[in-house]
Amino acid sequence: MLSSLLAKITAAPQDADHYNTLESTLEQHMNELITQHHLLKTPLMELMKCDKQAAQTSSHGFAMGLTYLATAIVLSESPVENENASLVLNTVEHHLLAPASTAYTQLRGHRSTLERFELLLRGYIALLDICDAGNYRRKLYYLHKACIHFTPSSESLSVAHALLVREAARAHCPSPALSVMSQSVLDISPVDTGAGVHHFYRYYCEGGMLLAGLQCWEDAAAWLRAVLLLPQRALRGAMASQRDVEMDTLLLRARKALILVSIIAHGEFSDPVDRKKSKHMMQQFHRDSTEPYLRLLSAASRRDGKMWETVEKHSASLWEKDEMMELVVEAGERLKRHVIRDLAKVANRVYLRDIISTLHKHGLSTKSEKKEEVDTVIDLLLIMQEEGEVRVSLEHIQCPDEQTTAGEAENEMELSNVKRIEKEEIVVRLSIPSARIPTALGNSRKGVDVLCLSDEERKRFIQAQLHRALEERIQRCERAHQALLQATELTALGEKEMGERGKGIMYGRNTHLYNNEEMENNLTHGVWL
Repeated sequence: MLSSLLAKITAAPQDADHYNTLESTLEQHMNELITQHHLLKTPLMELMKCDKQAAQTSSHGFAMGLTYLATAIVLSESPVENENASLVLNTVEHHLLAPASTAYTQLRGHRSTLERFELLLRGYIALLDICDAGNYRRKLYYLHKACIHFTPSSESLSVAHALLVREAARAHCPSPALSVMSQSVLDISPVDTGAGVHHFYRYYCEGGMLLAGLQCWEDAAAWLRAVLLLPQRALRGAMASQRDVEMDTLLLRARKALILVSIIAHGEFSDPVDRKKSKHMMQQFHRDSTEPYLRLLSAASRRDGKMWETVEKHSASLWEKDEMMELVVEAGERLKRHVIRDLAKVANRVYLRDIISTLHKHGLSTKSEKKEEVDTVIDLLLIMQEEGEVRVSLEHIQCPDEQTTAGEAENEMELSNVKRIEKEEIVVRLSIPSARIPTALGNSRKGVDVLCLSDEERKRFIQAQLHRALEERIQRCERAHQALLQATELTALGEKEMGERGKGIMYGRNTHLYNNEEMENNLTHGVWL
């Protein structure tokens, strides 16, 4: 059987239907090839030799035979235990995806062969995970080549797109995937690429999860929402022809991720249609695996921190099982931000104590001392301003009921100044920034480019960040020192004037009372940076 198949593969095409006949023959004998995988070494090596000779004469190669024989080895029980593993890697890297390869020219139009090519790529990934586990760049390099070379245009979807995005997320190296994701998919052609509607689902689900890992929440929501926009007729057709369980799992994972990403970005679904579709879709699955996500959505829309904490703790095992724990934790931490943004929409000048009180009402307070809680909220406000969520301005003011009149006795002035300093309030001016120009895909406000750096580049980047942070701290200390000196000089000057005025009153001089407002401003505003 092998000798006859090899003869058909190496035979020169006699008519235009030669490759269609060869494809049908290989499909019919695929189970036999898998069973006799231990005998495929010699035929595969002969095909590699013929492929090199054919490439030198610029004729069609033997990509179809290489694809089927290598896929048979991959689908066998233990391809790693023998020398066939190296043959599979060699077939993919040095023949099908070689720089001068004409493999796609021969395989284009043969859907079954292109689907086998996808299985071959999956086996290639599994082999590299075992044989060359630490070298993720090798894997991503050839998957990226498959995305480019096994499509008729840059706007077409290939069987390698979803695999590249998934492996890039696993390796925490998003650059190769982002370069492909930046190009919109406008063409899905199973005949030309082997990729169908189910590949579209997988690609956009994996892309949304990758962008969520990069904290590009708006982009992640858009990619995950793309699955919702697909017509239901196309969905039923895709699931009828594919493995229903796999598609159901993929679809459910996308909906769960969309709920969490929407909570992180907006506190709830920004579009009520998304909420309705997600709720309707998730009700079709097992309630125990979907109900906690809907309860999280309800808690987030109410800004109910206590309810969120209860659901998060009660369903911790589900988050771990679904691999959503990081998104759940991030969404819970974002509830405070949404409360502050809600305040900014209705008031542009708020006491800091009112912000803390509002967080307490929503069950989002921290179990710490009052001063630590104040510092935590101020840090959160500054982080939100840095990431462009709100504009923040902090001011120090005096409580109105603590201001004194000009007729107070001079021996009570020092005590009243101490009271005013203790009762000093912090006012926060809040405003929602205007919409900004969208950044390039994959770029968040926190500098995602760091994830794309090599190890040495990342070390230099971290050192530069530390150096910059030290310089900023030194500058703040210098400003604080100057402000302290200025405040000390003003205080000494005020005490001197008070002494002179007291001496003048004692000797009956016609002097005016000390200006309390000027003294108050010197003491309270002189030290604020």
